[in-house]
Amino acid sequence: LSTTSQPSGLLELVADKTLALDDLKVIPRDVTMAVAARLDLAKVYQRVLEQVGKVEPQAAAMIEQNVSGMTAQLGFDVQMDLLASLGDVWTAFNTTAEGASQWTGIVATVSIRDKAKLTEVHGKLLQMAKQIPKEQAPFEIRESKIRGLDVYNVVVKGPVPVSPAWCITEDKLIVAASLQ
Repeated sequence: LSTTSQPSGLLELVADKTLALDDLKVIPRDVTMAVAARLDLAKVYQRVLEQVGKVEPQAAAMIEQNVSGMTAQLGFDVQMDLLASLGDVWTAFNTTAEGASQWTGIVATVSIRDKAKLTEVHGKLLQMAKQIPKEQAPFEIRESKIRGLDVYNVVVKGPVPVSPAWCITEDKLIVAASLQ
């Protein structure tokens, strides 16, 4: 997508930088489906808030107030700590390697802009999840080491075909439908 003038409105959300071949290296050769894109969630959040403010200033103020309340409750700022720590290169693919099925082989990745900040946010979210009494929680979060990485997965109580898993590498957040 290209334009001869400065993008405005929703087009401002289109990345001004194209994907590079290195951005696609995370996608295995044996995939049955793959997509890759650039999307800066921190920028999207800011633009959406600005546009809402232009249409309805009170709505933007209310959103900011709600986000401030969430920040106090979560112990981190969603925009500055979580969204800003994520990069802008996203991939999603489906692989049936290692016995994964059509649904359990879905994997998504996002590049990391600030690993230290993302790791801090991740720790706070894990701590919150661990504070839910086991008898009340509809899930359990398990931690394991795979290839030297701390990998987490959610085991949902009941017959659910997926068990979401994730890990933070040096440069990517990887989320998968299953631990496989």
